[in-house]
Amino acid sequence: SRGMQPILPVYTEDGEWSGPVGAGFSDRNNPLHMLYIHRNNKNTAKLVFGNIYAEVTPIKNLLFRSSIGLDYTDQHDWWVEEKYQTGFLGRGQNSLRETMGNRMNWTWSNTLAYSLDINTHAFNFLVGMESIKENYHSMIAYKENFALNDDYDYILNLSAGTGLQTAGGTGTGHKLLSYFGKASYVFSDRYLASATLRYDGSSRFGSENQFGIFPAITVGWRINNEDFFNVAIVSNLKLRAGWGRVGNQDIGDVARFGLYRPDYGAMQGTWLGQGTAYDLLGINTGTLPSGYRKVQSANDALKWESTSEYNFGIDFGFLAEKITGSFDYFTRTTEDILINPPIPGAVGEGGNKWQNGATVKTIGFEFVLGYRDRIGDFTYDIMGSVQHFSDEITYLPAAVVRAYPGNVEKTIIGHSQRSLFGYQTDGLFQNQAEVDAHAAQPGKGVGRIRYLDLNSDGKIDPLDQDWLGTSLPKAEIGLNLDLGYRSWSLSVFMQGVAGRKNYDGWSGFSTRVANGMNFGKASLDAWTPNNTGSDLPALSLVNANDEGRSSDMVITNNSYFKVRTIQLSYKLPEQLTQSLRLQGFRLFILGENLVLLKDNKGKDRYWGPDPDTGFGYPLPIAVTLGLNVSF
Repeated sequence: SRGMQPILPVYTEDGEWSGPVGAGFSDRNNPLHMLYIHRNNKNTAKLVFGNIYAEVTPIKNLLFRSSIGLDYTDQHDWWVEEKYQTGFLGRGQNSLRETMGNRMNWTWSNTLAYSLDINTHAFNFLVGMESIKENYHSMIAYKENFALNDDYDYILNLSAGTGLQTAGGTGTGHKLLSYFGKASYVFSDRYLASATLRYDGSSRFGSENQFGIFPAITVGWRINNEDFFNVAIVSNLKLRAGWGRVGNQDIGDVARFGLYRPDYGAMQGTWLGQGTAYDLLGINTGTLPSGYRKVQSANDALKWESTSEYNFGIDFGFLAEKITGSFDYFTRTTEDILINPPIPGAVGEGGNKWQNGATVKTIGFEFVLGYRDRIGDFTYDIMGSVQHFSDEITYLPAAVVRAYPGNVEKTIIGHSQRSLFGYQTDGLFQNQAEVDAHAAQPGKGVGRIRYLDLNSDGKIDPLDQDWLGTSLPKAEIGLNLDLGYRSWSLSVFMQGVAGRKNYDGWSGFSTRVANGMNFGKASLDAWTPNNTGSDLPALSLVNANDEGRSSDMVITNNSYFKVRTIQLSYKLPEQLTQSLRLQGFRLFILGENLVLLKDNKGKDRYWGPDPDTGFGYPLPIAVTLGLNVSF
């Protein structure tokens, strides 16, 4: 635990688990003790997955196919909490929470395909329908006070508990019905075209707009197959273009409904007055009748989110495919983005609802280039890629403005939907004269962060916020290297992103000071009158300057470059494997996440261990030694 005082031992002198005692310690549990008391929690799952199909050819070139697929999961979990006392932390009751759930998804599809070749003309047609249904059901039971605290064969039975007990359950599901058709044409392996039309209906949308129409068309031209094209070094040259529209229904199963919930008690979380029980008879005793409270408003007009895209591309190859690559450019417009925006309190309880919101335009490209060759027994294959895309919100209904960053003067229209909004800073106050000369800033002082007064009104307030970048990278790069020499091979995959900003959740842990908690290591370099060159504010147990607010101090450079995998392998020569009556024998060593480069200096540095995973822990460094043998 990063917040636990390092002077606290794992065990007490008599061998028991230690915990915080007396003043100066925070309420952080011993992390090893927490691992130990949860050592026998169980999670089991039974999975069934399969598909059966039938095919019939009633006439030549006509194929009818019908298939049914099943995906079933049955899950059973036990979560045990032991009672314990470590220092001033403890739990007076043990408990068991048992959860059972099952999910069933079945898919039924029927297609009719017809193909026809006439000289150099090739036609393919397909029509079909598909039906998908998914249901999920769960039950939860909870009970306290088991006589044996650490006998798991005993405590894993709910009937053994004698204390408080509760039960609950939930069920949900959705259906999808689709009709589709596709036609494709190829002429002399030079001209290619295809068109697709889908008509999809989802139970997740309101009765007014359950179905959406999604067409697409693509064309291609293999220039290198033309008679007039006679360039020896060009082994492949193809132009592509397409347009299409796709839909999104990923909003959960109950987004369109008006929802009500019984909350019998008077508390809902930490909020009073949320209970739905009421003493209608005025007897002030016994079981009270319970009503319901509204938690979501219905929207029968909710419809598909749709994305239309134009794309243009070229594939190329030179010198008998020694050099290969492609370039793709696209422009994309997403309309009616599905969102559940926050609402003003004046709307009232349960006034929130799912809506169709913003329109976003996105443009981007991807360039891929590779080279492969051999020199005697040595072979090499190098492939690199660069991607870039940027987006801009072009339309924003008033009802969903509050769901995005910005303020009353600066809305997100014209900016990326992944934009970051906050205060700009200008270093630290070095002396009282600088503090006095600055705009009115509650909490300002020597050694504190100085926030910029962007609108020059003499005070620092929310209207001084501005756009600080986006969490979309300006570029994504990848590089793959494959080398081979006789029976040896080496493969290296590298990847990274550049020009990306994001909130750095680790900065607070790295620089924090707080009573009873472990101080961040970087606090040793905080500003002091003898360390005025630091960009970290002076240590303080009181955050009067609100220095955790959204600003360019906590929104940092999330760019990185990684060597994701390195694999060295040796394969026995075929003659030797045959003499050993083996089909193959391969020995390898694989390293994962061995190298990470990130910004480690200055105000813009990323404090966490791995910007790729955000606030979470880094991807583990792993080395695997393996052997593949086939007989």
